Amino acid sequence: MTTFVEPKKVVNEEYISWEQYDQLTLTLANSIHQSEWEFDQIVCIARGGMFVGDSLSRIFDKEFAVISARSYDKNSKEPAKLTISKEIAMTTDTLGKRILLIDDLVDSGGTMDKVIEFIKQKYSTVEEIRTAVLWKKSGSTYTPNYFAATAQKETWIHQPFEKFDKIKPQTLKQ
Repeated sequence: MTTFVEPKKVVNEEYISWEQYDQLTLTLANSIHQSEWEFDQIVCIARGGMFVGDSLSRIFDKEFAVISARSYDKNSKEPAKLTISKEIAMTTDTLGKRILLIDDLVDSGGTMDKVIEFIKQKYSTVEEIRTAVLWKKSGSTYTPNYFAATAQKETWIHQPFEKFDKIKPQTLKQ
């Protein structure tokens, strides 16, 4: 008896250094600046958008808020059910009118679509949302307003901060 086994999808992997990450962040910042669009506040999607969101907040000297979303199983590279936090963490009383929503990348586009929908429903003060990511993957159903680079849909991008995923508290003394 012959059993058919579904072939595993080959995933290209790209390892990004801190220098490359910083350069992409500066490229993204320049693109936003060149557009001359004025925004009130940055909202980053955690976890992936935290570093780039923090950096852009510093470059543009804008208030920084965080919404948490998870769309991947932490133990694999497979998509999981999208989970979005119930609130946005911020130090302002409410969100500004013009929001720059930041993430590290747009893969399928589902997370960005759902987070935008959530913000519009929950925060009536928001009049405009533009989006910015470091990477836009091919095949995404969503095109961000600003992106620094493109990547193939099959590419798994390893970002420099991911090295901390492998470090556990009990190994710190070693």
